[in-house]
Amino acid sequence: MNSEKFPTLERRATDSMTEKLNTLREHAEHFVAQQVEAMKASGEAMELSSDEERLLRAYRGFVTRSKPGAVFSWESSKAGPQIVTPADVSIIRDPSDVSVTA
Repeated sequence: MNSEKFPTLERRATDSMTEKLNTLREHAEHFVAQQVEAMKASGEAMELSSDEERLLRAYRGFVTRSKPGAVFSWESSKAGPQIVTPADVSIIRDPSDVSVTA
């Protein structure tokens, strides 16, 4: 083989392998997504809400920072969502009267 043709052959082989690996990666991602959806449908897996995810992250952080036997606790907020009304009700305006200013 000519030494001038080797880089061309090497580039072609690299391009071909890259294309095949990308195709394989796409197939693997699709397969994993299908498996996750099937597990969700059968009840083997579930999506966490943002509160559940925060709780899990807080617990994991607690475990890594705490000594064995430490107690983890979680407390929900005492006051739920509230509507705050201004002390001076004269500043409340009808939304149709308010114009957008930049």
